[in-house]
Amino acid sequence: MKKLLSVILAAAMLLSIGAAADLSALAAAAPKTPTGVTAYATSTSAITVKWNKAKGAKKYIVLRSASKDGKYKKIATVRKTSCNSAKLKANKKYFYKVKAVSGKKQSKVSKIASAKTHKKYDAAALKRIYLDVVNSKLRDHGEPTTKVYGIMAYDEYTSYTGYYVDGVSIIRLKDFNNDGVPELFVCYSNDLDQTKDGKYLYANASHGNRGFICEIFRFENGSASLVYKCNTNVEGSAVSVPEYACFVRYNHRDYWYQIPNMDGFVPIYHKALVGNKFQTVNTFKSKYNAKKDKTERYRNGKKISEKEYMKYADSYESKLMEKIYVCDMTQSDCEARISDVYNQLNKLKE
Repeated sequence: MKKLLSVILAAAMLLSIGAAADLSALAAAAPKTPTGVTAYATSTSAITVKWNKAKGAKKYIVLRSASKDGKYKKIATVRKTSCNSAKLKANKKYFYKVKAVSGKKQSKVSKIASAKTHKKYDAAALKRIYLDVVNSKLRDHGEPTTKVYGIMAYDEYTSYTGYYVDGVSIIRLKDFNNDGVPELFVCYSNDLDQTKDGKYLYANASHGNRGFICEIFRFENGSASLVYKCNTNVEGSAVSVPEYACFVRYNHRDYWYQIPNMDGFVPIYHKALVGNKFQTVNTFKSKYNAKKDKTERYRNGKKISEKEYMKYADSYESKLMEKIYVCDMTQSDCEARISDVYNQLNKLKE
């Protein structure tokens, strides 16, 4: 009897272990929860949702709600890691979650991502208002002209001559907050300083409102409101002036690049509108890892791939450094910059 009882207990233990193993295998087969979920508007009626590939996922279920804590309804089942959410209302915020699927197994829902569709606006009124702003800058600071200057290189025995774009030198329409309504970006030179011999001009931002000045205007309530203004020194590297205002666009949002005047691994900043404030939203940094003997890239403190860094940071840095160190902005380059101002001006008039 004792022997039979031992056999039964042993069999029960084996069954229990087998069941636990089966449950463990089933649990392991469930896909991981999607991470990195982001959402951004592409029009007045559509939002794109993206996420990282989840381990074990065969497809994904995308859920949407009109409020953060509201009921989420399935809007699509897709195999790729993105989804277009269409037929939405203009200027309205929507919330999204994503689940990974593998057979009958589903992951937990992801963290929430949200985005607001683009606004509808009077395009003709926007152009008219922005054109008034540009015309006022042209009246106050002059049309773009070519000024010759001379600056010293890095030692007192070497000097070179380049070209400087004076007057209103940059006009751009950019969407810095992805609300569908472009902001006006305009740059000009104001009250430039002269060398002691009166022969050359240069910009010195330390002298009050002098220098190379950039302003950003936002179209709201039928008028243009100034949301950002800055000026910069242009002395010793004046050929960087035409390259100072460079932009990158991804996820339907424009960013303004800014690189501090420093040596070594230089942080690169992306500025954009957050609410009514123009501020830094992305900071790219590079660090040398001595153990791995390689340079690692970071965006807002998080490690990113070399590919992402090269796409959004290094390509611009290389372009800017070439202008500064080669320091040879030709007459034709300068004239092309001037022509570009008039082309942008004509677009506002159309």
